[in-house]
Amino acid sequence: MRNIKSFLKPVITGLLVVVLLMLTFTDTTFAQTAAEKAEESWNLRQTEIEQLYQEGNLNGALDSAQQAVSLAETAFGSGSLKAISSLMLLAQIHTELDQLEEANQIYQLTLETSVASFGEAATETLLVLDNYGEFLNSIDAEMAEPVLQEALRLSLEDDPQRAFRMKSVALNLQELGRIAEAEDMLSQALKVFKSVFGEKDSDTLEAMVKLAQLYYSQGKLKEAQVLFETALPLMQEVLEEGNFIILESKENLAEIYRHQGKYKQSETLFIESLQGAVAAYGEEDPLVVQVKSHLAQLYEDTGKLKKALLFHQQVYEIDLVLLGEEHPNTAGDLNNLASVRRRLGDYQKAEKLFRKSLSLMKKALGEESPQSVSVMN
Repeated sequence: MRNIKSFLKPVITGLLVVVLLMLTFTDTTFAQTAAEKAEESWNLRQTEIEQLYQEGNLNGALDSAQQAVSLAETAFGSGSLKAISSLMLLAQIHTELDQLEEANQIYQLTLETSVASFGEAATETLLVLDNYGEFLNSIDAEMAEPVLQEALRLSLEDDPQRAFRMKSVALNLQELGRIAEAEDMLSQALKVFKSVFGEKDSDTLEAMVKLAQLYYSQGKLKEAQVLFETALPLMQEVLEEGNFIILESKENLAEIYRHQGKYKQSETLFIESLQGAVAAYGEEDPLVVQVKSHLAQLYEDTGKLKKALLFHQQVYEIDLVLLGEEHPNTAGDLNNLASVRRRLGDYQKAEKLFRKSLSLMKKALGEESPQSVSVMN
């Protein structure tokens, strides 16, 4: 199927002479109509794929995507932009179905086809590299690195997509544990985002938040604080209040304030983040659990132990359902409950919880793990 263009070339060449001799307005109109019909059929197929995907019918979407590839290769050529975009969509659906080997093979084919048709530095090829790199990064950061780096290397300095590729490379480096390189690349990406799109652009703000989170993960609280405090009011201007990145940034900044002893500011942001996350994503969302856990720690810091106990209990109950009793997080929740019970003077319950936590932690991670040692101490 993919060699149909070369197979039909002699036939098309022979017919071309006849067509040129017999060309009339009617013939031209017919040719245009045939092309338009092919275009319409391909567009309808894209709509069908999207509808099936939205309905959760991934196998149906996969069948339609395979038909779209055949249609595009037959009607427009295997090296056409429509054929290449159809292949990428097919690869994405295979990924959703966890058919990773099939997806990888299709991405490789798409990349080879695009390079042959448009050249290695063409916009079309760079788009394939972007998608292939993100696919690989979701599986193995080491496999993704050369692909993401190549897309960045081939990008022109004035290409608006360069900022996005710099960010992708930075996040890949972070995943690989090369934090200093990631920080430098993300800082450069943020400058390009600001220059090209402006400070209030949503992509610029997302890059700002990613850099703030990278600072925070290294314990660079002041640098992180400055970026979060800059980004939050701007995000509230341009994004909807329930946007995940706003809620997550509030939570992150609240935790920074907690470490700095700014408890009132911390509590306000934690509660805002919690209310927004519960409304948008439900009680069992990971962000909700994280906020509740940190809010419990804030109440421990400020001596509001009954409130701390309440939130630790809620976190434990959610983790028990989602992760199971023998998960290390659930064991850690029991340890947190035990600590608060002890501070409240409820020593009998505290001891029982400590023993249960230690037993589960040893079973999950081993007796010599740092978590088990921490519980024993």
